[in-house]
Parts: sequence; C-alpha cells; structure tokens
Amino acid sequence: MTCHFHVGQKVVLFRAFPSHEILRAARENVILPTFGVVYTIRNMEPTIGNETEMCLRFNELVNDPHIDNGIEPSFYARLFRPVVERKTDISVFTRMLNTQRVRIDA
Repeated sequence: MTCHFHVGQKVVLFRAFPSHEILRAARENVILPTFGVVYTIRNMEPTIGNETEMCLRFNELVNDPHIDNGIEPSFYARLFRPVVERKTDISVFTRMLNTQRVRIDA
C-alpha cells in the first residue's frame, strides 16, 4: 500500500468527476470535491475491499455517513495531487527598484 500523502497535507482534485458519478452523488446526498479546489487531508484509510488503495477525507468537505453502511464517503487518493507550496521570491522586483548606477569597465 503506497500512498505519498499524509494527514494535514494540501491536495487538489486534478480531474472533474464524470456526469454519472455526479448524478449518483446527488441521489445519495454526497458532496463531491470540486476540480481545482485545494483541500486539506483530514483522514486516510484503505479502500473497503481493496487494501492496496487509499481513500481520503477532507477538513473542508464533510459528508453524512452513508445510510447503508454508516461510513462517511471518502475519495480515491489517485484522483488528487499534492499542492506545491512555494515561498514567494520577490528579489527580482527589489533589484528593479535599486536606483543606484553600477559602473562596469569594458
């Protein structure tokens, strides 16, 4: 069971759900993750019936437990990718503000 995610990590859904899955979720009152929205992993667990695949639940998205099994819906980890958080580097802009002339001997 290989999963490169951890609780507290920010992830994003990288493809939209097909229409048949959206309709099924609507019938079952399940709120699906939205394409391109950043979510924070709240919980991770193996898929029921397939211990090799992980499913995720998110802080920003809480569903009621399913009527049939009493378990809150979760979403396949393979549908998400990590959000790359980069520190903003503004050094290029601060160099542009430097008004001091520098003489270069040719």
